[in-house]
Amino acid sequence: MTELGSSGTPGDPEVLMKHLRRRDRRARRSTGYVRPSGPAAGSFLTRLHHPGTSPLMQEKPRVLFLDATNSDRSQIAEALLRLRAGEEFEVCSAGLMPQPILEDTRRVLREAGVNPDGLRPKSVDEFLARVPVRYGITLGQRGEPHAPRIYPFAARTWHLDCPVPRQLGGAAAQLAMLREIRDDLEQRIRRWLDSIPAEDAARGHRLARRIA
Repeated sequence: MTELGSSGTPGDPEVLMKHLRRRDRRARRSTGYVRPSGPAAGSFLTRLHHPGTSPLMQEKPRVLFLDATNSDRSQIAEALLRLRAGEEFEVCSAGLMPQPILEDTRRVLREAGVNPDGLRPKSVDEFLARVPVRYGITLGQRGEPHAPRIYPFAARTWHLDCPVPRQLGGAAAQLAMLREIRDDLEQRIRRWLDSIPAEDAARGHRLARRIA
């Protein structure tokens, strides 16, 4: 697995852009989102500043974890960050093509002392141009079909290389991989809290100390 990347990670898949194109155009007309030009073009959308409506003005910054199915990796990340920093962030997750949550996903969360009750598979359509997202974090494996590489409506985006548990053979192998993913995401979330933008640096360091 690779380290958490910076905004504008290359490799934007055609499937995501097809999925977003129509809503992108509609959002720019109705909510003031514009696509930046220059080196950042295509990496994310930036909202025009309107006092009182900017995503950066919300009381709790929203973090969205996005993967292909919202059945395992993004659900684990959502539950872990909400447990560790739910008082500081509004945490959610979604998938491009949501599927039922794996029972092993719930199992590995319970093993870590995390209550999975209330988790449900969600489509990215619930969030696109509907709610402000400050931090979009995508999860996927290189070459994985339908794996997102960006979330265009977030103020900042990162990508996490993360394997696909469903592609493994056998229940035991899937469970072992989900445990590995859970433990890895716990460490990545801790490091992410130290890498968030300058305006949230004090909050991030405070949370990192709490998690350690």
